[in-house]
Amino acid sequence: MKKMSNKALWFKEYAQTQSILWVTFILSFFFLPFQVMKRLSEVQEMVNRKGPFATPELHSIYFNLENPFPLVMAILTISIAAVLIGLERSQGQDDFTLSLPYPRTTIYLTKWAIGATTVLLSIGLNLLIAYLILFFSPFSDYLYVLSGGTRLPVTDAALWFFYGLKLILTGLALFTLALFLGTISGSYYYQYGFSLIFSFFPYGFALLFSYFLEVHGFQVTSSPFQDQLLRNITLFLSILSINLGNPENTTWLYALVYILLFLPLGIYFYQKNRVEYNGQMLIFPALQGFFLVGITICFALLGGLIGTGFMGRGSGSTLLFYYISAAAFGYGAYWFSKRLMNRRRRREE
Repeated sequence: MKKMSNKALWFKEYAQTQSILWVTFILSFFFLPFQVMKRLSEVQEMVNRKGPFATPELHSIYFNLENPFPLVMAILTISIAAVLIGLERSQGQDDFTLSLPYPRTTIYLTKWAIGATTVLLSIGLNLLIAYLILFFSPFSDYLYVLSGGTRLPVTDAALWFFYGLKLILTGLALFTLALFLGTISGSYYYQYGFSLIFSFFPYGFALLFSYFLEVHGFQVTSSPFQDQLLRNITLFLSILSINLGNPENTTWLYALVYILLFLPLGIYFYQKNRVEYNGQMLIFPALQGFFLVGITICFALLGGLIGTGFMGRGSGSTLLFYYISAAAFGYGAYWFSKRLMNRRRRREE
């Protein structure tokens, strides 16, 4: 039998996800070039009101892309990954995909390439358009960017390069993580939920564990370096911290580690996928014990934090209420997770 061209697989994946891909590109245009044009229009009106006295030296105006674009991009990258694997599972289309005459590695890499290309083009192309609009605008001379306490012209190419590099690589890292989580979760909703949880997990778990130590009398201190490191490896916080004037340019290194780690892991687990477990929380029964322990511990820590929060820090019964709340939340999380793991979700018709 003649091997089918990979173009057919690309077309199949594109047809399946084209709606979310185009939404991503259109929203990127709205939050980047469109917002830049809007800002330049405001500057033009301001300059026109000043008349001949308006000069760049006298009327420098602070500029930054302070909009929810990083947040929107984070949600969209998770959505793309969830559509590529999770929605395909929920709708029962993965049987057809896995029956195609392609190795599972090729199928997974095609899915990753579709999403990665969308992230790259949506951010890269729209950032380039936004930069060119500013570069050729006669009003860009009135604008400056504040970076590390230093005023820089808004058309400084290095600023835009590192802004784009950090956004693209962090977006790719979040997409790669979410796509990997799709290989171990049984439906669209579980994949989306796991993606949100694990994109916050490092920083969130560190806070809960620090509080646990404090309640037990340990002195917990963290340096600015440790706090920044936690934020860098917590992908959702990392992408939210990216702005045009942020001089922190090491974010992309941590994002690159995520990609190099979770891309091969995703390939491995996708090769081992078993469609008979579709609809369950986890595709691999062997992972259930690990997740049950993790979920129980995390919710116990959260319960202890919430319980002592009502009592107030420093009260004599703080430790007692911590453990009562931790036990209640931990047992509740264990019971609920156990039910979800043993419940097969009905496929949507």
